[in-house]
Amino acid sequence: MKSIVVFIIASAFNMLLLISIAPFLDGLMRKVTAIIQSRKGPPLFQSYYDLLKLMGKEDIESGVSPVIQRISAYLAFIGPLVSAAFIPMGLKNINFMPGDAVLLIYL
Repeated sequence: MKSIVVFIIASAFNMLLLISIAPFLDGLMRKVTAIIQSRKGPPLFQSYYDLLKLMGKEDIESGVSPVIQRISAYLAFIGPLVSAAFIPMGLKNINFMPGDAVLLIYL
């Protein structure tokens, strides 16, 4: 029972880490690309600013099927979160094959 609770907590931590670090890595890639091209580039936290601006915008629903449109947005968000939940966090030694890494990169 204790190992299941620890696994759930580690998975939740992994998902929160994925959500919080991804915009920073995007900003870092933008900054490095700008430096390579001899430009100043956006600030590192520009992706966070873009997300906050996007959350404040009004929803536009299509007239045909707004339910499917809303469900598809949630499904697109859930896929990477579920794959992040199964990445081992160092709780115990797990046999991790190279094919597993290819699968995680693909997801």
